[in-house]
Amino acid sequence: MAAEVTRDSEWSVGIESLVTNGEGVTPAALTDLLDLLHAHAAVVGGQGNRLDARLTVAAESPADAVARTLELVCKAAERVGLGTPAAMKIEAMEASALELDLAGPNFPALVGIAEIADLLSVNRQRASQVARTGAFPAPVAELAMGPVWTAPSVRRFVQQWRRRPGRPRKRATAAPAPSR
Repeated sequence: MAAEVTRDSEWSVGIESLVTNGEGVTPAALTDLLDLLHAHAAVVGGQGNRLDARLTVAAESPADAVARTLELVCKAAERVGLGTPAAMKIEAMEASALELDLAGPNFPALVGIAEIADLLSVNRQRASQVARTGAFPAPVAELAMGPVWTAPSVRRFVQQWRRRPGRPRKRATAAPAPSR
């Protein structure tokens, strides 16, 4: 019976971590990390006690790629005096998928009042009123042109929005007291 031959895939693994050296990440440490990890097309960065690294490794599975990357980054960080990093976030994807990921936008689609008016089929004034209700999602930023929202959050609102036709009824107001 012949042994099954497995073929390693190239994986791009990103790690966001905290360093434990007490001094934080320095430019010299980052340069030394790059030197140690250059064979893995490493990209490293960091500020304060946060260290970010992305490596390309050959492995049979994403789990193997993550384990290999953690081992490489931890050993290199220890060698340059950063201590053993504590991983906070790890992402693994096939290297070919990384190219597709990098080709796309790195921020969500945004919409303003004009786009909201189109989505709700109302005028801009009414869209602005709806956007100020408590049920509407919070804007992600305030620009000179006005607030902006992520398109997915607005689309969720539009799917749940119950439009009531016609003008809202005026509330009865108390009559002014007669003057003497």
